[in-house]
Amino acid sequence: MRPVRSLLVLSRLTQAFVGVQIVIAAFSSHALWSRADTLTAFNDRLGVGERHLDSADTRVLVTSLLFSMTYLIAAVTFLVWFHAAYQNLERRGVAKHTSGWAIGAWFVPVLGMWRPVKIAEELLGPDSGPQDKALLWTWWILWVPSMLIWSVAFVILPDDIDDLIALDSWSAVGRAGHVAAGAILVVLVRRVLRADAAAAPAT
Repeated sequence: MRPVRSLLVLSRLTQAFVGVQIVIAAFSSHALWSRADTLTAFNDRLGVGERHLDSADTRVLVTSLLFSMTYLIAAVTFLVWFHAAYQNLERRGVAKHTSGWAIGAWFVPVLGMWRPVKIAEELLGPDSGPQDKALLWTWWILWVPSMLIWSVAFVILPDDIDDLIALDSWSAVGRAGHVAAGAILVVLVRRVLRADAAAAPAT
């Protein structure tokens, strides 16, 4: 059987890219909240002009583009790490599924709502306690809605200012959830790395 792979470099890269994504998501959330406030003031005729609207639009556009780009990079890095970590379990003979599911499960409708987090539970190791599992499920509960909000925001075309205000507000909440989920993920990656290092080598 092939030897297990060190996760140290992939773990550090994943944490670094997720960390960058957290910062961008925070700026994006602020930009969305700010535009919602600006649009509300404009709607209420509180002295907000076109210059303020243009500035708010630019901030949302720039931060949203950065969010999308950094999310793609972080997601790819995470999936590579996730697959490598689960492949180590497979090589040790303790994985419940083949390592291909560590990537495939994320893209299968319905199954993708629960299989990835169950695989992540395996990565935490048999010695993981209730706190580890609570942290894992907190991450999942924060991440899934934030992704759903982001997906819906892509396909909704607001009919008027009130709709755009509501969309920006929900999107800002989604970004804030993404920030929290990302912070937890950084911790989870460290715990998986620790569990992997403590595990027995492949036999």
